[in-house]
Amino acid sequence: MSIASTINPNISNTTLPKTQAAPATSTVQSAQADADEETVVVSTRAQNIQKLNEEFFASGVKEFTVTATFIQRLQEYNLISTSEASALTNNTATSTSNSENEALDTLTNKTTSLIDQLGDEDDDLSQSLTNALEILSRIDSLFDKPSVTEINEINNEITYFKSSEVTDELSPAQTKTLNELSLTLSVIEKLSPNTLNSNVVNQYLENLG
Repeated sequence: MSIASTINPNISNTTLPKTQAAPATSTVQSAQADADEETVVVSTRAQNIQKLNEEFFASGVKEFTVTATFIQRLQEYNLISTSEASALTNNTATSTSNSENEALDTLTNKTTSLIDQLGDEDDDLSQSLTNALEILSRIDSLFDKPSVTEINEINNEITYFKSSEVTDELSPAQTKTLNELSLTLSVIEKLSPNTLNSNVVNQYLENLG
């Protein structure tokens, strides 16, 4: 006779029902499945971005231009929607190529030349000019466009030098380059990321000239 029946004769040896743990197990399994699915999505996205880097950015961002093939890859990898791909394709078709951005190329060359001419005479100005060139090199970047904060910070530095004694040491041509660069940065700062590209900046510079 069992201990339970000794204490209470009405209690038989029938096994008591076990606590049902299935629902909790099911919830854990479902959460794990969701987590696994999110991991797969993130992993796939990272792999696709890596493929883009290998195919289009092998020579660096400076050599990159948005092409129809690049836009097609973005859509294939589900990084942009069909409507976004269509809009990008239309913009690419109507924009000029980098070789036609003569005014912007000229400003870039003149700024580079000014840095070389300054040499070690003014490291602070040279560094600001170098930072400005870096901003100009990223205006066509799809993933690394310069932020308003970056542009504003660099332009403030250029503006400071324009009103300082440093300009007393510059030739009229060098001062003109400094002014053009400052005005260009002001324009870039006001453009939204969606409208910022070298074609727009080049058109501004042509009108400025």
